[in-house]
Amino acid sequence: MARDPKPHSFSPAIATEHGVIAAVLINHLSFWIEHNRANKVNFHDERWWTYNSLKAFEKQFPYLTLKQIRGALEKLVEKNVLLTGHFHENKYDRRTWYAFADETRYLDLEPVATDLPSGANGHAVKGKSVCRQGQMDSLTRANGLAPEGKSLVNTDVNTDVNQMVPTREQHIELQLSAARRAPRRLS
Repeated sequence: MARDPKPHSFSPAIATEHGVIAAVLINHLSFWIEHNRANKVNFHDERWWTYNSLKAFEKQFPYLTLKQIRGALEKLVEKNVLLTGHFHENKYDRRTWYAFADETRYLDLEPVATDLPSGANGHAVKGKSVCRQGQMDSLTRANGLAPEGKSLVNTDVNTDVNQMVPTREQHIELQLSAARRAPRRLS
């Protein structure tokens, strides 16, 4: 049997509390909400969101039926695990937006590289630069790591979202961070 390039997983603690289907969906939504937070997109009503249609969920989870997906999402909304919204500019867009009611439980809220303090250098001691040669102002290149001043950011607006699958290492790291967030039972 060939290795599945897109393995699915879930937290046993969340599966025990909400069921396996809900745990798989929570893991999936956590990944995309954390991805959106890192990229500073889809922030509405003081929360980070992701959106999807039921048909898209059905394609992403071929082992689940539309009825199972809909039922699990509805139960998560009823239990106040998930919030739903509609933030599309096009009112005919029927994809539903999802966020976690308790972000601290389901998301890794440690600061990401894009959450820098308002100062130019959040870690520098006042008047001291952490840049080479004591440089105090911004680099002349578009990106300090990019050769010849070219941006490292992908500006292709036609990026295929289905190609944004985490690497094995990213997937493992997401699972480890989810395990660290899982509630612990006291004996």
